[in-house]
Amino acid sequence: MKKIALGLAAGVLAGAAGAADIVHQSFGEIAFKTERLSSNESDYLKLPNAWAKAYGSFNKSLKLSPQIAEMVRVRVGQMNRCDYCNVFHTNDALEVGIVPAKVHSISTWRTSGLFSDKERAALAYAEALSSLDHEAMPAAYQQLDAVGFSAVEKEEITNCALLMDVWARVFLAQGKTSYLQVPQKGGEAASKPPQAEAAKK
Repeated sequence: MKKIALGLAAGVLAGAAGAADIVHQSFGEIAFKTERLSSNESDYLKLPNAWAKAYGSFNKSLKLSPQIAEMVRVRVGQMNRCDYCNVFHTNDALEVGIVPAKVHSISTWRTSGLFSDKERAALAYAEALSSLDHEAMPAAYQQLDAVGFSAVEKEEITNCALLMDVWARVFLAQGKTSYLQVPQKGGEAASKPPQAEAAKK
């Protein structure tokens, strides 16, 4: 666990240079291989990449709190069982200053006392939206107003959640699978298997 945590921390620095590319980021010792759809001949990644630049982690000008944005991304990634999403956004959640205990509790926020009313409202809304929960949605949306989110912030929460749903399905089609890179004697991680991509979302 310690080695993985160090790898994630190193990924913050390594990923900064390639921040504009969502699907090719560095996570230290954690790498990803693509087991299925590896082509992009129709440039199908252009639209989700553009959406990510507008509402993803690399846009630092959102009105929404960076911490709440990352909590939403992590939670939707968890709900979608998206390996790449969870590695990427757990890393980013720590980078924006969410304490580790809180990051680890995002999946159990409903029974945790670590989350503010605003954070709980955003998470409830994101869950309802991502799961297409028509029964829960009206109350979840009303709670966004009750805790004081602005119209722009509500739009950003919505797009953060929807964007995660899209990328989770892209990565499912691609067959993105994580593995630990094998350290070499000089301390550098060997790229194994050969088709693996050093990645971050």
